[in-house]
Amino acid sequence: MRLTLLLLITVFISTIFWPELLSGGHLLFCVLLTFIFLSTAHLRVFALIPFALIYFNIYALLTLTGQPFIFTGGHQGALSQRLNDKQDHNIVVRVNSLISQKNQGYFRATLLEIDAKPLSFSPQLEMRWYKPTLKIQAGEVHRFQGRLKTLNKRLNPGTFDRQKWQYSHHIAYQFSIKKHLSVQSTDLSLRGKLYQSMQGLTQGYRYQGVILALSFADKSLLSVIQKEQIREWGVAHLFVISGLHIGLLFSAVFFMMSRFHVFLLGWAHWHVASVLALSVACFYAYLAGFSLPTQRALLLLFLSVGILSMRRQCSLLDIVPLLLCILLINDPLAVLSMSLWLSYGAICIIFLFCWRFPAYFKRPKKSGVLRRVGHYFKLLLGVQFAITALMIPLQIHYFSALSVGGMLMNLFAIPVFSLCVIPLILLALFCSLGSIPVATVLISVVDTLLGYFFFLLDNLPAYYFYFSAQQSAMILSLFTLFFVSWVITWHGVYALTARFVVCSLLILMISDYLQKKQDAQTWYVEVIDVGQGLSVLIRTRDQHLLYDTGARYRSGFSMAKSEVLPYLRHVGVTSLAYLVISHSDNDHAGGAEIINTALRPKVIKLGEPLRKLHFMQAQYCQAGQQWRLGHLTVSVLSPFERLKNSNNNSCVLRISDGKRAVLLSGDINKKQEALIVQRFASQLSSQILIAPHHGSKSSSSSLWIANVDPKWVVFSTGTMNHWGFPAQEVSDRYTKQSVIVVNSGKNGFIRFKINRQGIKMQTIREDLAAYWYHLSSFR
Repeated sequence: MRLTLLLLITVFISTIFWPELLSGGHLLFCVLLTFIFLSTAHLRVFALIPFALIYFNIYALLTLTGQPFIFTGGHQGALSQRLNDKQDHNIVVRVNSLISQKNQGYFRATLLEIDAKPLSFSPQLEMRWYKPTLKIQAGEVHRFQGRLKTLNKRLNPGTFDRQKWQYSHHIAYQFSIKKHLSVQSTDLSLRGKLYQSMQGLTQGYRYQGVILALSFADKSLLSVIQKEQIREWGVAHLFVISGLHIGLLFSAVFFMMSRFHVFLLGWAHWHVASVLALSVACFYAYLAGFSLPTQRALLLLFLSVGILSMRRQCSLLDIVPLLLCILLINDPLAVLSMSLWLSYGAICIIFLFCWRFPAYFKRPKKSGVLRRVGHYFKLLLGVQFAITALMIPLQIHYFSALSVGGMLMNLFAIPVFSLCVIPLILLALFCSLGSIPVATVLISVVDTLLGYFFFLLDNLPAYYFYFSAQQSAMILSLFTLFFVSWVITWHGVYALTARFVVCSLLILMISDYLQKKQDAQTWYVEVIDVGQGLSVLIRTRDQHLLYDTGARYRSGFSMAKSEVLPYLRHVGVTSLAYLVISHSDNDHAGGAEIINTALRPKVIKLGEPLRKLHFMQAQYCQAGQQWRLGHLTVSVLSPFERLKNSNNNSCVLRISDGKRAVLLSGDINKKQEALIVQRFASQLSSQILIAPHHGSKSSSSSLWIANVDPKWVVFSTGTMNHWGFPAQEVSDRYTKQSVIVVNSGKNGFIRFKINRQGIKMQTIREDLAAYWYHLSSFR
């Protein structure tokens, strides 16, 4: 059995690293291999390998695209034919998301029909509605007109992988709504009705968004400040309905119900308590929309209750892999989910705690109520402390950061939320069906408790530390070494040898870490994927320059916070020698204030004054200026004077090591290009060109291309953006000059490594993280 489980788990985990899904030929080969293994008695167990490969492939395609094979025809094939064709299509969808005033233009839905053709299998869609004309609710069925495209999310090293996350939630397509055509059904689901009731009940309360997040898993009303606090304190798991809350709620209900066994339930008390506790857990998961984390939590609960009901002893070495195997068979795409590995990690730590400290689970000899309650709290505290300490490696691996204050806060917050806040919220929801005054009082109590909690977050230091990729690898390696040595020396077996090996490896790792320093002559040009906007990092060994920062939006969302800063921390950039803001357009200057606050650049250069921002230490770019960046020379080619046209005020930079150069051109148009050519024709030649104005028709003249004579041109754009950047005629103009065209909207993050040997170009989708879930389309 253990070999079977190990084979299945290994196959599922291997899918994380697949470059693409299996083609028809590969699937046929797997079928043939399955029959060969089955026909050989001593190899039959290995038939699980090709079978699991086939199962994952078909499940992934069927769930994400609605078709079991890439080459499916008929109505299902009609769906793939309409992807990215830039044509309007009519679709019918059932709304899945709960809708509030903040997420009317962004929700999830199930695709039922496209262009009057019903689908046998209904994939999930991410719906984008930029100008909503009516309010919709969960459970309703609507007909829309718009464009269908594959997901192609922003992708940078060291940042949140949105595309992988969407795939793990069974979403591979996005639909941009242009027009609402008709309402097919207005039947609200029970969940939608309860949500509306709770939304009305909590109206006006300061922590309405938190209450709705804890009751219905709707985080759309959380403020930007609250989200920042939750992230920095490392308590995001408290505001996500998953295994933690469902498991503790089940335990609390089971504990309370099992106390009645003497007088009311007799011999059936265990079964009745289990059924009631499972019912409450199922209802809570229903309120959360049976999201994938809640489905996994329920599956494990039912499995645990079933194993305990059989009253058979099971080895931990069997239970631990069995749980993971069942989760992955139930939903193979869960292998991409961060929440799965965090939850499973917590389960493994609990089992490890049970094995190492069995005394915690023995009931006290004296059966007094206070003694029993004290024993349960001691057990809860011990388990919680073990999880908090041993989850550090997973936190560093996934977040490249650690909140020391959050580790201590969790010891207090988890019991308060799971045993007080959430039960009160659910009780208020029940009471709202019959007694509004009682429900209002309960919500007031919850709001007060949350007020105290966020008061602590406001006034206590979080001690939130960021780690670069190199530092994270070092910490994880050290932790692994110490953990392995701890296991080996548990009973004193080979203790001396183990310590010697660990110390030797430790010395080698530290030496390697100290020696890993960038070569003095190597430098990098890195185009960060910020959607429709621009941000370029120039890295040398000792000094760094950031050119533009991406956009910032009215909601408070900023590319600087979500993409630029996380990447800079990932590569160990903690300070900037220069911050250059080409001009004042939001898609270039939106994150300037955030970058300035976080990194305190020594020099700030501006193409023109920034609206609403006043940097007292800022200097203005002027054609003819020069400065040094490590061993590089930075030359300003424009502007010559401040103009009314903001785009032509862009600070144009040429950065060179004497042999190779990059040209950063902002948003200049053809007129400004001609002026630059007229004055600096002999100095324009550059191997790398960041295309002017994202590839607009108004820029990239033939004269400009001929004088720059680049080998590569980079378009920094958003996928299928509204402006149609880069224009096809502009791309063709570069192609005719034999220039290699690279687009961040298609390729994601782009890196040029420049040294004595030459220039090496890599993109994240094709080179740095070339996995099937990062491709712009299935193949």
